[in-house]
This record gives sequence, C-alpha cells and structure tokens, in this order.
Amino acid sequence: MPFLIERRQVLLKLEAVPGTAETIAAADNLPRTRNIKISPASLQVDRPTNRATLTNFPKLSPGQITHEVTFQVEMGGLPGNPQTTFAEPNWSKALRACAFTHQGARELTIGAITGGPFRHGELVTQTTSNATGTVVGDTFTPTPALFLTVVSGSFTTTAGHILTGGTSGATTAAPSVVSANTYNTWKLTSDVLGMASATIEARVDGKILKLRGCRGTVEWQMQHGDIVLMSFTFRGSQVSYIDGAVFTTGLQDSQFTPPAFFNPTFTLSDGTVTAASGNITTINYALNNAIVNRENSISTSGDGIDQIYITDRAPTGSFNPEEVINTVYNFMAAYKSGLAQRLRLIVGGTSGNRFHFLTPGLLFTGLGDADRDGIMNWDGSFDITGGEYGSGLAGSDNEIVVIGN
Repeated sequence: MPFLIERRQVLLKLEAVPGTAETIAAADNLPRTRNIKISPASLQVDRPTNRATLTNFPKLSPGQITHEVTFQVEMGGLPGNPQTTFAEPNWSKALRACAFTHQGARELTIGAITGGPFRHGELVTQTTSNATGTVVGDTFTPTPALFLTVVSGSFTTTAGHILTGGTSGATTAAPSVVSANTYNTWKLTSDVLGMASATIEARVDGKILKLRGCRGTVEWQMQHGDIVLMSFTFRGSQVSYIDGAVFTTGLQDSQFTPPAFFNPTFTLSDGTVTAASGNITTINYALNNAIVNRENSISTSGDGIDQIYITDRAPTGSFNPEEVINTVYNFMAAYKSGLAQRLRLIVGGTSGNRFHFLTPGLLFTGLGDADRDGIMNWDGSFDITGGEYGSGLAGSDNEIVVIGN
C-alpha cells in the first residue's frame, strides 16, 4: 500500500527525565502542521585499511542513528479564554524544546518611563503596595505596556505608587490599568538544566517514528496576508520505527483561525527616531540554535547518544521595508553606525490570538536595493542581540521575547 504524504502527524511530549522517552497520546499532537519531513542520519565510520586492492573496505556502522524532523506549525490561540486560564497551546511545548521557557505575566498599562528602559529579567517593586514582579521583555517609552511575572503582592493603580526597576533604576508612575488576566509568555534560557527536552513521534500514514531526547530550533515566517508560521527543526535519538496508524480522535486543535500577517503594529527605533509604521510585506526571525549530539560510548540506551543538546544560538532576521525620509527613519545611518536598533511587532487583533514579538537589540548586517512593484524597498538582514539595551546585564536572554495576549 502507498504511504500518503498528506496523512502525517507530529506529536510531542516534554520529558520528565531528559533523554528518557515518554508515552505519546493523541492529545500530544501539534495542531495544524505542514510539510512534515524526516531525515535519518546513521554513524558510519571509514575503514582505510592497507590492502592489495583499491576496492574500499565496507564502513563500520555501530548502530548510532539520529533523525531530524522538520515541520511548520500555524501559530494560533486556544479555545475559550486562554489569557484568563493561562492555557498553553500544544505548539508551546515545541518552543520549550528550543530553549524557551513558558511563564504567565500580567500586563500593566503605564505612562512615560524615566531612566529606562525596564530591563528584561529585572525585579520591579511598587512603592507602598510593595508588590514585586519580574520584567518580561525590555520596555521602552512610548510602549504603553509593561509585562511582569508577579513574584509577590498585588500591583495597584493608586496614584503615587511608583514602579522602580531593581537593576536599571527606571521608574514610572502607578499603572492606569493592571490586567486581571494572566498572559502566555515565552522567554529564552541559556541554562542547560532549564532547557526542556521532548519525545517526538512522527506518524507518517502507516509508520511511527519515535525519538527521544529531542531539542531543536525555530524560525518565524511572516508573509503579507498569510498565517504566521513557525518552522521547526528537531533532532532526536531513535527509539523505534514501527508500523502504526495516525490518530483520528482525541487531537488538540485551535479554536481561532491563526492571525495573518496583516495590519500588524510595527515599531522600529534607534532610541531617538521611531518609525511607528512602515510598509513591509515580509519579516522572518530565526533562532539558529546549534543542535549537537552528546555522544556517550557507555550509554545504557545502547545507541551511543545521551541526548541532543543546544550549545549556542545566533538569532538573525530579515525584512523588506520601503525606503522613507530620514526624519522618519534613517536606514543607511543605522546600517553604517553598527549600533543596536530595537523592534516591536504585534500580530493579530483578537484577545487570546494576538502575539507580541520583542527584539530590543538588532544589528543591520545587510541592506540591498530592491524593487517591489516599482517602489524602492530595502532587502534588509540583521543579527538579533540584546546589544547595548541589556545583553549581559539583567536583559540577558532577551534576544527574542514572545507574549501571547
């Protein structure tokens, strides 16, 4: 019988013990996936022995095999009221296996910031109420929202209750609104012990490939009018490859149609001049994690692999803004200066199906003169880094912060 390409599923479950396979159920599926592909790689060792013939000696295959699984996921919200219930979409688990952590956060509507920005990861304290919280994403004036993971107490809107950053010293007046809801947030970590691993099953019509100890990387791809897509690449050690069917019941799905890249909030700033809007039709963010096999000759698994590890990352991005006058934004000066810029992007307008992408430090690495329907635009590329806005301080691991509200 033929195995149909369209009848494929990816199921993913975070491992309680990293590297130890979990039991997969239908509810572990990643909903609305596309372009699922599997690529096996077996360790094969050359044997260049001296011999009387030029015919090569067969390679040694000790039995170590890993697989890369690549796929795309539509980025959409969950049924119900996820910002109230703090429900985690299944695709969130895939982000967590790419060195993201998942927490809840409250949104505080604030005014002007003095001495800012508030630094990602720093502790903020409110006078009088003594409430404390950890900042999620660097927060600059004129951004109206400060996202905090509450540590203790309850933030108040009472006048005079000032918010102060413990590391930056930034201050702002009492918020005018404190959300009653808890939002989903995804933040990077550099702590190996804090990086989740996953068991993955790729069900390809009549076969089931099961992998353990999986970790990976992700790229967000946004095209004009199209759904926001997350492209994942995972590597894992093979547990089994057996006959078996795809799941047809008990699957998780999204209620919302995932937001399209259409009418987003786009704010690009050099710290002084801000392009609050700009004509762009595409933007991509790539995490570029370095994914490596941790080989172990005495591994009890018998396949020579302990786990797959993430040992480095070098995030990059690209977009295609139209050229504008310098008083709106000077792309050439930003490119020439080598100074970090910052970018805030909000996609989606429905509560529970809206996503913020915060990149407080990006460095232009290329500007190409491009033509979009007869209008000049830049074919821009950039490195994503905390830069002078926080990397190495309280803002470490702040390259890309994603908030779902």
